[in-house]
Amino acid sequence: MPSKPVRAIGLYQGSCPIIDTLSKTTEDFMLKPLQLHPRDGKVVPWAKVKGSKRRVKTLMRGLSRIKGSTYTIINGSNNSSLISVSLPKSACKATACPLSNPPEGILVLSSLITPKGILVLIVSPSLRNLSKAEESGLTILDLIDAGEPAMLTSDQEKILVYAYERGYYEYPRKATLKDLSESLGLSISTLAESLRRAERKTMNSIVLDDLILHKYKDEIGGKEEK
Repeated sequence: MPSKPVRAIGLYQGSCPIIDTLSKTTEDFMLKPLQLHPRDGKVVPWAKVKGSKRRVKTLMRGLSRIKGSTYTIINGSNNSSLISVSLPKSACKATACPLSNPPEGILVLSSLITPKGILVLIVSPSLRNLSKAEESGLTILDLIDAGEPAMLTSDQEKILVYAYERGYYEYPRKATLKDLSESLGLSISTLAESLRRAERKTMNSIVLDDLILHKYKDEIGGKEEK
């Protein structure tokens, strides 16, 4: 019988030029990594950063001081920006970074680069894998209740995609629950329940993980200041 998967919050505080840059800023910057590409002797993280365009440009000037680095602000608003930073591999000397080289048997679900380190929400097949992750330099801060499985069932995925394609989530709606239920051959109550479950799982994967990381970001900040 397979063991129950384990979710945990981890903190990496090893070598990282981005962490070093954030720690030298006077403002409370955080980067939400989206993708990480190794390319032609470079490491290229794409990330979201909160703050005005002026604040983001201040941060980018700090990152540009890393020798051999370049950056691009893809788009931005008064609240957040999408950025791409190209760093030479020589600047990223870490061998245990959970983003570029995650420990074996660990999946990073979400991450947040802060001035105190890289916070990661991870999932592991077992506690044994978490022990191996700690040996590689990742500090496990807490175990998180796995809760409801995050994966959509095939029926939930089918219903959610169908509702989206029919315009159920547009404003104003192009289809009602009654329209969808008649097309799918389901009762309105059954369809509504299936959609709620699918929507909750989808929202959890987008929102809940980030909320958890921000909570721990505040906690490690408070502990460091005491």
